[in-house]
Amino acid sequence: MADLAAYELNNNPDGGDIITNPYDLLIQGNTAYVIDAGGNDLLSLNINGSNFKVDNVFPTSKTKNRTTGEEVSYQAVPTAVTPGLDGALYVSQLTGNPFPKGQAQIFRIDSDGKKEVYADGFTNIVDLAFDKSGGLFVLEYDSDGIASGDSKGALVYLPPEGNTCLTITSDNLISPTGLTIGSDNNIYISNKGFTPGEGEVIRFENPFNRYTPSILGKKY
Repeated sequence: MADLAAYELNNNPDGGDIITNPYDLLIQGNTAYVIDAGGNDLLSLNINGSNFKVDNVFPTSKTKNRTTGEEVSYQAVPTAVTPGLDGALYVSQLTGNPFPKGQAQIFRIDSDGKKEVYADGFTNIVDLAFDKSGGLFVLEYDSDGIASGDSKGALVYLPPEGNTCLTITSDNLISPTGLTIGSDNNIYISNKGFTPGEGEVIRFENPFNRYTPSILGKKY
């Protein structure tokens, strides 16, 4: 359908390193949306392979190095694209090296391609999933930042109304990589994604009565 490597080589939309890592795919109607984590962009094309184009580019940001205190740049590294109940697309970011804690954002992209920050304050997001009420589940690969040396992840819930995130669980989440909501309304997570031979899929009941308030993220 499309050669993302050739497109990155010939166009390099983010103006950075020539690198491509198609990480997520969403098909809506006759359109396929592709998140390129390496290229820092959201691409789209018709499912017949035509009209291949860049929908959005995610720029670099700045933070302070934990060790030296100097200001450094880091790439956005978008990871997941999912449709909201409002028809917009929502895109998460992992953030690149030095993988700063609390700097990962969730972007909302409307039908005209306008991008805005929907929520922020997260760390190393790898996946998103909306529930039927419009609440958003957010999966963090490493809730303390990949550079911390601690591989403990977290599953966080952002209610449809309000600006306080709710931590569902971090127990047993070690380098989690993906989530989905099953037809039984339970949450399924691929876990231990970094360790060869130890990967697993774990199931969580929707524990709405066990949410713990946190200040991980802020909804705009």
